[in-house]
Amino acid sequence: MVKRVKSKKLTKILICGFFPKRSDLTNFNDQEIIAVVTDVNSRHTRSLGRKSPSEVFFVKTLYLC
Repeated sequence: MVKRVKSKKLTKILICGFFPKRSDLTNFNDQEIIAVVTDVNSRHTRSLGRKSPSEVFFVKTLYLC
């Protein structure tokens, strides 16, 4: 539980680096928000075994016939 809380706090800190506190997200277009999401999801984290969230949650296994 402690790791999950710590991870959430770190993610919040990362996002606040891109968007200042109390900023209105309607001032940002979709491409800017997608760029931030991609950047945050591609950062390697210790809690995921030095893998990024996109490596863990969005992995597609390809099967060749």
